[in-house]
Amino acid sequence: PERFMFRVCRALLFRGVLLGARSLPVHASRVRYGPTLAPGRIVTGRYQFSRSFSNRRPQLDDIIDIGDEGEDDDGGSSRSSGSHLHERASALYVAGHFQAALQEYTKAIQADYELAPAYEGRANCYVALRQYDLATRDFFHAIHINPASYQSLASIGYCNVCLGKDDVAIKYYDQVLSLMPNYLPARGERADLHAKMNNIDQALEDYMTILKTDPVSLPALMGLAKIALHEGDLENACQLYARVVSRQPPEFTAQTAGTEPSTALTPARAWSQPRYSTPALFTEAWTGMGLAQYTQENNKEAVESFTRALALP
Repeated sequence: PERFMFRVCRALLFRGVLLGARSLPVHASRVRYGPTLAPGRIVTGRYQFSRSFSNRRPQLDDIIDIGDEGEDDDGGSSRSSGSHLHERASALYVAGHFQAALQEYTKAIQADYELAPAYEGRANCYVALRQYDLATRDFFHAIHINPASYQSLASIGYCNVCLGKDDVAIKYYDQVLSLMPNYLPARGERADLHAKMNNIDQALEDYMTILKTDPVSLPALMGLAKIALHEGDLENACQLYARVVSRQPPEFTAQTAGTEPSTALTPARAWSQPRYSTPALFTEAWTGMGLAQYTQENNKEAVESFTRALALP
């Protein structure tokens, strides 16, 4: 009986092993990889084992989770690298090394194709290098990534100004102001263009809107003064120019005496900020006041104004 029971158990054990082996697919000894959409993200077919071995393999959901974590790590690493390159490029840009900054911005974009500030930074480099078509392309890329980037939209208008396409630029500034009515740089650029195109009523409306928000906006005061001088309103022109020159600092540092400080600023802000800190604004104001005084036959005052203009760096 003992020998019989031993034979029965051995037969059952042998039968179970065979059945277990038959339950495996032919390729069960190999790991089969399915297609992938992106590095680290497995779609299907990572492991193909029978249910009898389900307790020995990780679940597919777990594998996808691991893949997602790996993707986030890789993406996070790329984004971190892109941000680091962007910071380095911005430092070069502010220092005036536009060509080197352009190369660093390009590396940042290659590290993270969805880094909108890198496109904007590279576009600003193109503007500084007077390559306005390339700048416009990058500003459009930034808007595609971040549709709410009204500053990039204003910068496209600025590029069109530099290309001599005033009508096109005004349309872009109109779009910016429809999104952000209080964005003064776009309103100021539009006012300057209207004045240049002799659309006096529109220019006056924009300049006055700016002064309601910023009563000491020197570019807006300059715009009104030039319109008054052009229209022959000499008394108001002198008063407006006087308000501008009254804000002239006692001396100019080496930084503010640069020839083109606006190249180190975002084109969208080029209307408002550089003119506050450059001698060119006050040179223009003293010259305009001298012309108004000369037309009024106030020769002595006119000579003094012209002398002040020539004394500025």
